[in-house]
Amino acid sequence: MRDQRIVIHEPARKPDPDGVKYWGLLWLAVIVLLLASWGLSWMWREAGAVIRHPFEAPFYTLMVLAIFALAHGILVWSAFRILRRLFSVGRAMILALADLVSGLLRGVRNRLFRIRT
Repeated sequence: MRDQRIVIHEPARKPDPDGVKYWGLLWLAVIVLLLASWGLSWMWREAGAVIRHPFEAPFYTLMVLAIFALAHGILVWSAFRILRRLFSVGRAMILALADLVSGLLRGVRNRLFRIRT
């Protein structure tokens, strides 16, 4: 007989909403979002000064543009993380409500069936 490996595929585990890691990552995304928005408000003022005289300090201009792009990327990342968490919680609530309604409808149907017979 040949040796054959048995491969068992486990389904991907979903994050536990009660876990510390879940809420830690969510709060990290919120803090990063606040820091990025504060950084962008500061960078708008700096960018205004740089745009008036862009070639007086080219390294500073590039640095401001790089920080500006990085802050926008961080802003998009944190907003994506927060929205993903909120939609996963909302989806779980919708599924629980659908289960509740289907259970109630099943109970009503069974009750009506017993009354008819």
